[in-house]
Amino acid sequence: MAATIDLSNISDGDSKVYESKHGTGKWEFEENAPSFIEFIKKLIN
Repeated sequence: MAATIDLSNISDGDSKVYESKHGTGKWEFEENAPSFIEFIKKLIN
């Protein structure tokens, strides 16, 4: 999986995090977390 932050849509110093499968021939991003903080929380839990 590849994760990315939408830097073009920052609100109150935060942004949604999206993910997509790597190696499938195309990038189809889906929301992984509603904020960077929530993404980090997912990583450590």
